[in-house]
Amino acid sequence: MYDFWMGFSRIPRIGREFDLKLFCEARPGLQLWVFLNFTYTFDAWKKTQQLCFPMLLISILHWWYISDYFWFEDAILTTLDLIHDKFGFMLAFGDLVWVPWTYTLQVQCLHFYHIYHYASNPTQSAVSPTDYILYTVIFIIFVFGYYVFRQSNLQKHKFRTLDAQHVQKMHIWGKPVSYLQTKTGTKLLTSGWWSIARHMNYTGDWLMSLAASLCCCPQYWYACSAIVFFNPLYFGILLLHRERRDDQRCAQKYKEDWSIYTNQVPYRMIPYIY
Repeated sequence: MYDFWMGFSRIPRIGREFDLKLFCEARPGLQLWVFLNFTYTFDAWKKTQQLCFPMLLISILHWWYISDYFWFEDAILTTLDLIHDKFGFMLAFGDLVWVPWTYTLQVQCLHFYHIYHYASNPTQSAVSPTDYILYTVIFIIFVFGYYVFRQSNLQKHKFRTLDAQHVQKMHIWGKPVSYLQTKTGTKLLTSGWWSIARHMNYTGDWLMSLAASLCCCPQYWYACSAIVFFNPLYFGILLLHRERRDDQRCAQKYKEDWSIYTNQVPYRMIPYIY
């Protein structure tokens, strides 16, 4: 039962080329996520003849996020999820069902409220100038989160894929790269975003999730319930659990070297806070 739920193979393949875990994580679920977002947005416009701006904005932000995933898909191959996690029912269900249906909850909720709002006030203006200012602030939060997320992941991916000779020539933020050489032979990056906290990529990822939910607030504040904020709440718990899991794995693998590393980079996700 445990093997069925958690899986027993880290790299399940069909034939020699088809990577089942990577396919399920990357293809059907993420594409369905984008498809559902724009489908709900179009349906709301079709029924009211008014474009729901927050629905469109959330759909575009999510499309941006997933397009980035595919553009930098090779960087996924060096993440702990792909390297360590086994592929079982839990991961398959999460990739194919949980992600596309729960990560679209903001748009699903706005779809209902936009149609209900239009039926009650068909002539009311959709977006006020103040709303546009708030949407701009939310967009800036998303862009900042994206920048932290993408740059930190690219720094780590480049560092992991370079050989020893090229690592010595690598620069991050205009300075020679610094790292901790462990007894296992692995190098732990301590430059760039990885000198600020051990998982700034998680922090940036969560900020993007929060920004998408905040899009519901300016215009449909009465829709701001636990449903709308389910994704950042759930995702935050998931990232905290993942960070603790990663810490335990690294402590077991690197032993005293991990203590040295955590002394050099004391913060887990948020500088001076956590």
